[in-house]
Amino acid sequence: MTNRGGARPGAGRKKGSLNRATADARAAAAKTGELPLDYMLRIMRDPKASNTRRDEMARTAAPYLHPKLVATPFVPPPMVSDDNRIEIVFVDPSGNEVPFYEKPKLAAAATGQNTPQQLDVDRSQEDRQLLTR
Repeated sequence: MTNRGGARPGAGRKKGSLNRATADARAAAAKTGELPLDYMLRIMRDPKASNTRRDEMARTAAPYLHPKLVATPFVPPPMVSDDNRIEIVFVDPSGNEVPFYEKPKLAAAATGQNTPQQLDVDRSQEDRQLLTR
């Protein structure tokens, strides 16, 4: 089995390396003299140059040394998908699914000690008056 594909240590282009065209352009500029960025930085650091000229060189060289920060828009993930869906299912005591539009049947009859009439007997006369208002 060959070891092809995927990330391998030491493989690929190194970070910060220049492509051939950029490297050739810099080499040609270095042969003829000072690079433009080096010139701007030298003028910026020269205390004999006027403040206006130094400020202009700093303003011009800044984008090459300090990239602008750009806000990236936040795109929220979709709210509903197949793997994060909530489904409510009604099940009867025997474990069979009950359609949601069917009213579940009450287990206890409406007679006996837990009926509203029986519970009302335990209340005082004042409570009954409040309930009828």
